[in-house]
Amino acid sequence: MRAICDNVAADDLAERYVLGQLSPAEQEAYERHYFECDRCFGDLRSLQAIHAALQQHPRAARSRKDEPRQWLWRGWAIAGAVAASLVVVVLLRQFEAPERVVDRGAPPAAVSPVTPAPVAMPEEPPAESRADGAAVPSTAKAGAPSRRAELLAKLARVQPPRFSPSVLRGMTDEATAAFQQGMKFYVAGDFGAAAPLLRNAARLDPGRPDIAFFLAASELLSGDATAAAGEFNRTIEMGDTPFLEEAHYYLAKAHLKLGDVGEARRELTLVKDLQGSLQGDADAILKQLEGVDTSL
Repeated sequence: MRAICDNVAADDLAERYVLGQLSPAEQEAYERHYFECDRCFGDLRSLQAIHAALQQHPRAARSRKDEPRQWLWRGWAIAGAVAASLVVVVLLRQFEAPERVVDRGAPPAAVSPVTPAPVAMPEEPPAESRADGAAVPSTAKAGAPSRRAELLAKLARVQPPRFSPSVLRGMTDEATAAFQQGMKFYVAGDFGAAAPLLRNAARLDPGRPDIAFFLAASELLSGDATAAAGEFNRTIEMGDTPFLEEAHYYLAKAHLKLGDVGEARRELTLVKDLQGSLQGDADAILKQLEGVDTSL
């Protein structure tokens, strides 16, 4: 393993991977390695963060003539400058007047190794007031979403499905290794980073319902309801698996995000028919959807 890591460093594979300069064969071999190697995976994540920082600083971005290693050093310089700026901000805040200090509450609780970080939900918009002092509902503002859209957005909110690492016991194949790497990001609440890794795991083993389900959940939680719906349907097509009820339930959530009330109702009815742990939640949503027009 150490020899492979040395080759990765000598050939600038991580830098070239982030820049999209690897051949298909090189990319596949490198991905296969970093799925198994925490050291190279950590190095890759650092480079991806640097690349993201460079995108925010176009003047400092590398030219096409730069070699990967030159780009890396340039990125570290920018990252160092950003870090130094943060230190200055922290020091200045220590000298703020007491009345300007805002109480932001207790620090967030540590994330369980099997429970994803909570997803922040949008706050309710504040109401405005008329000249006579009467409150004006926020939906009355110009360009505000309709009551139907607001209701669907509320009902479409999701909490990340719980993941149990026990499903990985005894598995050592390539798809499982890729799945495990993706789930590291999932349980940390980074669903955008989890999705491509889980997509690769699904490509390696398209018949695994756990991979399909958590890929769908990651797509949904990262904002791609259409892709999520496709993966939830694929999970359902695998038949009576431990993920069947949840797949129907979260597929309904995806349809609500897409504004398809009819399909959402159909999936929620199927959840009720399964009479599992989500039966009550499905029934509550169906009651709130009563009277909502399905044709819009």
